[in-house]
Amino acid sequence: MKNKNQKLRLTMTILISVFAFIFLGLAFVLQYPSGFNYTPLGETTYEHALRYAYENNPNFGERKISEIAILGSHDSCSYDITFFSKPNPNQHEIANNFFVHTLAQGLGTRLAKAQAHDLTTQLMYGVRYFDFRITFVDDQYYTSHGYISNLLEKNLKQIINFLDKNKGEYVFIDIFYFYEGDGTYNNLAKYFETVKGDSGKSIYDFVNYDTTKHLHELTYNDLTNSGEESAVIILPKETHNSDIDNKTKLDDPQYLKYFMPNDRPQGGGGGCMRNEDNLANMKDKIEEFDKNTSPKIKKYGAQFTPSEKYIWEVATGWSLIDMSVKSNKYIFDNVDVAEAFNHFQIYQTDYATSMYENFNYKINEIIKNQNLKTSINS
Repeated sequence: MKNKNQKLRLTMTILISVFAFIFLGLAFVLQYPSGFNYTPLGETTYEHALRYAYENNPNFGERKISEIAILGSHDSCSYDITFFSKPNPNQHEIANNFFVHTLAQGLGTRLAKAQAHDLTTQLMYGVRYFDFRITFVDDQYYTSHGYISNLLEKNLKQIINFLDKNKGEYVFIDIFYFYEGDGTYNNLAKYFETVKGDSGKSIYDFVNYDTTKHLHELTYNDLTNSGEESAVIILPKETHNSDIDNKTKLDDPQYLKYFMPNDRPQGGGGGCMRNEDNLANMKDKIEEFDKNTSPKIKKYGAQFTPSEKYIWEVATGWSLIDMSVKSNKYIFDNVDVAEAFNHFQIYQTDYATSMYENFNYKINEIIKNQNLKTSINS
C-alpha cells in the first residue's frame, strides 16, 4: 500500500510538473512583451532616392508617377506599439477580444507592430509609400494597428520636415483605414492643415500639382516642378462602411482639392504566413497584374495577416517583425525581384528597414536600377 501511494504521488508530481511547464510556456509565448529580431541599420541610405534617378536618368522627369518604382511600408506608423499599448476602441477586431487583451497582450502587440523604426528613419532608408491607419479617440487623432501606436501629429511632422529638406522627393500617404469614432473625414482633413513642421509648413504645402489629373497622367516633373520642389500624394479611403472604418465621406471642397480619391494603387498580396504560400501568392498577383490593363499603380504587398488559418505559424513565429525578415529572404531566394518590378511599381512590406540578409539595401538597389532605366520596357 505504501509503494502504491508513493507511485501515485510520483505520477501526480510528474503530471503537475508537465502541466505547469506547458502553462508557463504558453504564458511566456502569450505575454512576453518584446523580443523582436531587430538588425542594425545599413550604412547606405536612400534619402535622395528619387532625386538621384532624376539627376542620373535623362528620361526620368517625363516618367509617369504610375511607372516609378518605390518601396512601401505596411502599417507604417505601428513602430511605437508596445506591451502597454491600449487596444483601439474604434476597431472591432482581435485586439479588443477579452481573451487576447487579458491573457495574450504580449502576443497581440508583437503581431501588431509591423515596423521597427519611425517615419524619418524609414524615409532615410528609401520608403516612399506610407500606409496610415488613423483613429479618433478622446478628441485626438492617433495611428493604430489593432492597438494605439502614437499621435498622428508625430508622423505628419516627420514627413513634412523630410520633404522640406529634400527637394525632388515625393511620398504617398495612403489613409488605408480611418476608424473615425466620433470624428468625421472632413474634420480629419481640416486637422491635417493644423499640423506644422519645423518651418511652419503643413502637409498641404506640398500639394502644388493638379490633383484633378490621375497619377498615370502626371509625370515626375509635374509633381516636383522638375525637381525644384518636393510633393505628397494623399489617398483617402475610397469605401465607406461603418462596419469596417469610416462612416462619413471627404466632400469638403476646401480640402478635397488636396486629395486624390481615385488613385489608390491596385493589387495587394500578402496575407500568407507560410513562405511557400506567400511565394505562390506573389506569382498569382503578378499574373493578375499582367492581365489588368488599368493604367493605375500596381502594388505588391509582401506582408502577413495573422489568422486562424495559420495558427501554428502565428504561435511559433513570435512576432510580425521576426516573420517578415524570413519571408523577405525567402522571396529573394526564390524570385527574381528585379524582374518582378516589371509587373508592379510598389513593393510594400513589414519591417521595411530590415538589414537581415541585406534586405533594405537589396530592395533599394533594385528600385534604383529600375528607375535608372531609360525606358520602363528596357
